[in-house]
Amino acid sequence: MKKITLLLSLLLIASFVSAQHVTTEGVQTTSADAEITSEVVPVENIDATTTRSVSTTATRRTAAATGPVEVPAEIPAPVRKVWNNGTIDYIPLGTEIKLEAENWDGENGKILYSMNLGAATEYTQPVPLTEEGQFVLGWGTQDLWGTYGNTKIYTGIVDGTAPVISSLLSGPTYTADGVLYVTKDTSILFKGEDDLAGTEHLYTNLLDANYADVIKTGALPLAELPEGNVSASAYAVDYVGNISHPLITEFVIDNTAPAVEIELDIEPVLINNEQHVSPYAQFYISAADELSGVANVFVSVDGADFAAFDTTNTLVIEEIGKHSL
Repeated sequence: MKKITLLLSLLLIASFVSAQHVTTEGVQTTSADAEITSEVVPVENIDATTTRSVSTTATRRTAAATGPVEVPAEIPAPVRKVWNNGTIDYIPLGTEIKLEAENWDGENGKILYSMNLGAATEYTQPVPLTEEGQFVLGWGTQDLWGTYGNTKIYTGIVDGTAPVISSLLSGPTYTADGVLYVTKDTSILFKGEDDLAGTEHLYTNLLDANYADVIKTGALPLAELPEGNVSASAYAVDYVGNISHPLITEFVIDNTAPAVEIELDIEPVLINNEQHVSPYAQFYISAADELSGVANVFVSVDGADFAAFDTTNTLVIEEIGKHSL
């Protein structure tokens, strides 16, 4: 009997040796004498993998897109590869398994294989991995007399889904008319979650700056950013090279308090550096804010507790004497 080599193939070949004696779901498997090679597909040739949108409070984001992912130049192109987590191989969706017997002319006997304990099938062409999830592949040779040999079992997990990205905001936030407002005390946290191979890279940027891999922290402080419109985007890449479409979160940074104005319908008189006001004067109180707007106006007279004030009304202080407003 001849030795059988297991090949995982796509386009460009990169060698990787599988872990030995892998145990999964109670089945003792081995890839003894099996060399695994995985081909790397340039990212522009990869169809976009499934993305799912996770809602979070007070964020704006683009809807999940379909089709190829356009990766910014400053992000390293994802590498399609076989990755082992120390227990089992994770394999990109679309990889083909090629079985070969050395020094075999293809006539004296045949190669048989079985996928997921199904019926034995004669091997004639590479076996594509077209479904996500764990699989078990058994293979061996059969000679002209029907004798089997060199039987092997290999198991792996196929992953064709990009990580799911979500964004969370910590600190002051306010939403009006679909616009999200934050302050310098707000932080944005990106997360990339992947149910299979796991997330290897999480690239983020703010204000079109260079992307940085924040997989260890995910947090982006806003304290150093100027006021105004800000766009933050994130890409996530898993361990087998699936990349997500970008998650884009837009918001406005507002660090300036509203400006308050007080006007009177009767002009005050300045006597000895003190403002003297008619007891019949009406105080018109208004406030303005260029970014997020004014939520409430609070007024305190003579040191009393502040109370909400309706700026469509006027304030009159009738009691004669010294007052503070």
